[in-house]
Order: sequence, then structure tokens, then C-alpha cells
Amino acid sequence: MVPNWEYAKSMKTIIDFNDMNEPRLMKKIGAAYRVTIFRCIQHNCTEHENDYYINHCIGCGEPIDQRDSSDTCSNKWIICKSCYACCDDDNHIFGSCPDDTCDGKLTLYEKNSQKFAYCTKRCGFRISTYKLPERMKILEAHHIFN
Repeated sequence: MVPNWEYAKSMKTIIDFNDMNEPRLMKKIGAAYRVTIFRCIQHNCTEHENDYYINHCIGCGEPIDQRDSSDTCSNKWIICKSCYACCDDDNHIFGSCPDDTCDGKLTLYEKNSQKFAYCTKRCGFRISTYKLPERMKILEAHHIFN
């Protein structure tokens, strides 16, 4: 696999202006790596000229390879198979449901000092306290008092 340079990314900075027309930095965005789209250039390869996204997860750092998982959130980011993180959108702070037919978001709950996550669309996907990804253990949860 070699980089597909058509998809090469460099750092992009979004600048907004306040009421006094003074610039202020809003957000720096960019891929962790300059190139995240790769393809095989071997003519005899079955994957010849197919583009694949390869990067690491923004939540846990595990590799994300489009060849292993193509489930995406509503923002079209690939959902990590390890911690269910997808993008940095505030609506997906806990991640997305890995059920590709659901397209739901995960919500974190806490009851009796135990945290667990559920899919907001009630498809039945749940992460128990013991299988909760490390990144979710430090996040603030909704409290259930019953």
C-alpha cells in the first residue's frame, strides 16, 4: 500500500471574528498524519487502485483501518471497534452505536457508582461497567437514582 496523495491533508485553522472584528482562533483541524488514504499499486493485486482510510482512533489510539470496519457515524467518520469513538462532534462525545443498521449515539449512565453505556435509539446495544472503554470511565455520566 502506498499513499494516495490526492487525499493528502495539511493543518487547517478556522478563524472567526468577534464583535469588534478582531480575529480569534476557533479550531485547528487536520489529520493526525499528512496522508490517511492508501491504495495498492501492484497491478496483479485484487485491491489494485482501491482507496482505504487508515489512521488511529481519536478516543483510544487504536488503529482504524477501513478494510476491517466501515461502520460510520452520522458525520461519516469510521467508528472505532475498540472504544466506539467516531468524531469530535459534541453529539457523539460517548461514541456511536456499532450496529450499522441503527445509526444511534451512545449515552453514558451511572447508577450505584457503576457506569454503563446504552444506544440512544434503544436498539439493545449496551456496554457493561466491566467492558466500558477507558476513555468513558473518566467522562461525566447521567445519574439514575432508582
